[in-house]
Amino acid sequence: MMTIEQTYHLTKKQRALGDTALKILLCHANGFATFNEMFIHWNDNMANREKFDECVARVESGEPVQYVINQAYFLSRPYYVDESVLIPRPETEEMVTMAIAALKDRTDCRLVDLGTGSGCIAISLKLAFPQFEVLASDISTRAIEVAKRNADFHEVAITIHQGDWLLPLIEKNVMVDVIISNPPYIASRHTVAPDVCEYEPHLALFAKDGVEHHRRIINQAASVLRPHGILMLEIDEDQGDLLAQLATKSFEGAKIEISKDLQGKNRFLTVTLP
Repeated sequence: MMTIEQTYHLTKKQRALGDTALKILLCHANGFATFNEMFIHWNDNMANREKFDECVARVESGEPVQYVINQAYFLSRPYYVDESVLIPRPETEEMVTMAIAALKDRTDCRLVDLGTGSGCIAISLKLAFPQFEVLASDISTRAIEVAKRNADFHEVAITIHQGDWLLPLIEKNVMVDVIISNPPYIASRHTVAPDVCEYEPHLALFAKDGVEHHRRIINQAASVLRPHGILMLEIDEDQGDLLAQLATKSFEGAKIEISKDLQGKNRFLTVTLP
């Protein structure tokens, strides 16, 4: 029987697999939570070799490793993911970090995460602010099931509505202090990697002209946000000027900001009401 280390070197030599993905699959097969834990047992016998080989083949075929192991990390916390939800991105982590900084002085707040998917945004904000009332919405039944599963795992109470962006709240006359969302903003599937296009949900990726969903959220938000409310959206780097103009028309006297991500790209639109 081969050790974990021997399996690592043999697989790295014989299979077309990136180093990080290989280590993730080794952890998954052997039941380790972290790379460090695996390295402590580096010379132990390899477990579940058949399961490991099956996972390697799936990743080699192009399937994202997060879907293979049904897990992705967001702000260092694990979340269940499958092909019904988008794999969380580092840029979205940046947006949530910005939101936490912007809300740190508020003692009472009702916020909603639109298109919640895995629930990582809503759950992260509830964990940061247990005293806040956190809502979420998604149009996908399967995505809502995933979000509820993750909320249960992280032991947080969030209220999830099914529907199109803010419409479930508008129908119930629910007002909020903060709206946050990472809506679909890719205009063409030709601009994304094949594995993303093939495996991740198109409903969460693509939008007509790239701003279809942002436009609808901005229009709907005007009847949902309370005074001093905040709207924060993740955007495509080329959409900032257009979306800022739309927000200016919808929110008279509001402060409109376009912020860059860590790659220096315009990535976040923030609207702060007077």
